[in-house]
Amino acid sequence: MASPFLIERQLGYSATFTGYCALLSGVCVFSGGLLSRIFIQKPLYKKVLRVNSIAIVFLVVLIPLSWYYANIFTLLLYVICLHVCSGFIFNNFMSYGLTRFPEYAGKSAGLLGGGFSIITAIVSSIFVNTLMIESQPTLGTAYAVLLIGTLFLILGVKWKQN
Repeated sequence: MASPFLIERQLGYSATFTGYCALLSGVCVFSGGLLSRIFIQKPLYKKVLRVNSIAIVFLVVLIPLSWYYANIFTLLLYVICLHVCSGFIFNNFMSYGLTRFPEYAGKSAGLLGGGFSIITAIVSSIFVNTLMIESQPTLGTAYAVLLIGTLFLILGVKWKQN
């Protein structure tokens, strides 16, 4: 929600360019989903934990980098790295739910997708109402909070081995 503001107001790019960045974001989420298909035989817990850890490492590098080099390239690095990782994680959770409850695949997919949308809306609203994201490091900090929350979710749930 904050990226268009940063692209248009802080960096001075047009709304059309913001649309291209949103398209890139969608392609990155799609790519993360495709990438997860390569690792389909790996255990869920290990691959999701590893990708979440990689995303946290990206943030540890990108937050200090964006303090010194706040430009469109560092912002798009956030988008590329984190949205590929989030697409990977979401696709794996969705696949896990479908394979865990195959007799209720439609309900499972609906609950997972709908639950994801509701949780995303709630968390986004909380962030928008509590944080004033006016710079890339602040955006990185918000992403870090989300990733650490996801990490606690991954570590806290007992995953059934298929």
